[in-house]
Amino acid sequence: MPHSSIQKPEISIIIPVKNGIATINACLHAIFSQTLIDQTEVIIIDSGSTDGTLDIISQYPVRLYQIPPEAFNHGTTRNYGISLAKGDYIMMTVQDAIAPDEYWLEIMHSHFSDDKLAGVCGMQRIPQLQSINPFEWTRAINLPEIRAYQFKNINDFNELSPSTKREICGWDNVNSMYRKTILTSYPFEPVKFGEDIRWAISIIKEGFKILYDPHAKVAHYHPFDKSSEFHRKYIEIAQDDILLELKSKRVPLLKSFIMLLYKAYKWRINPKWMFTQIYRWLIYNQAHKQYITAKRNHSKDEIIKQLFI
Repeated sequence: MPHSSIQKPEISIIIPVKNGIATINACLHAIFSQTLIDQTEVIIIDSGSTDGTLDIISQYPVRLYQIPPEAFNHGTTRNYGISLAKGDYIMMTVQDAIAPDEYWLEIMHSHFSDDKLAGVCGMQRIPQLQSINPFEWTRAINLPEIRAYQFKNINDFNELSPSTKREICGWDNVNSMYRKTILTSYPFEPVKFGEDIRWAISIIKEGFKILYDPHAKVAHYHPFDKSSEFHRKYIEIAQDDILLELKSKRVPLLKSFIMLLYKAYKWRINPKWMFTQIYRWLIYNQAHKQYITAKRNHSKDEIIKQLFI
C-alpha cells in the first residue's frame, strides 16, 4: 500500500472514493500541486471501486484503506478517516472536487490562527464546460465576502428565520477543513446523508465559530441523472424541513420559463439545455409534492429513519 513519508503532517485530507476514474486523477493532481503538500497527508477510503480507480490512486503517495461497499456511510466513513488521521487539521473533500490553483489548502489553513474557529467551508464552483448545463455555470459578478458565525447565546440562533439558519449552516464536506480536536469531540452523526449540515448546526449550538471563505474554491458538479435527481431533491427538501423547518416551495413554471428564455437569449445558450432545465423543475415539483404527502402519512421519526439512518 503506497503511503506518505510525512511522519507528523499538519493537515490530513480525507477522500471517500468509489468508481471515480473520470475525476480522481485530476483531483489528486491538484492536491499534490498544493503549496502545503509537504505538510499534508492524503487518506483515501475506497468502498469497492471496480473501474480502475485504484490503479490511478496507486500512482500517488497516499494512505489507502478499503471498506466493503455495504459499510459505507457518509458520517461513519468520514469518522473512520478522522481516526486514521495524523494531522491537527482535517480537510474533507470528494473524488470529483478539483482545486483550480495551488493555494486552496493554504487559504483554508490560514484561518486557524483564530483559536476559537472550529472549521472553514470553501466554495464550490460549477465549471463553464460545454458538457455542463450553461444555466448552472457559476457566474459570480462579485465574489462573496468571507462570513463568520458564532452565537454565545443559543436563543439568538434559535430565533432566526429558517432561511437565515440555512444560510449559516449550509456546510458541505465537498470542501471543508476542521480543527481535529473539535471533530474528535463532536464527530459526524452516522447518517446516510447530511452529516455536514448536521455537524454545522450542532457546533453552532455549542457556541463554536464557523467560517465560510469563497476564495478557497473547488470545481465540482453533479451531472444530471434522471434516475438519481428525484431522490436527491426529495432528500434535500426533507432535510431542510426536518433540521431547520425550512419549507420547500413549488417552482413557478410560467414565471421561471420566461426568465429562462431571457437568460437563453442573453447568454446565447443552445435551446436543448432549456428542456433539461425544465425537466429538473418538474422533478423538483414532483419531489416537493411527494414529501408533502409523506408528511401527512408518516411521523417525523419515520421519515428520518427511512431517509437518513
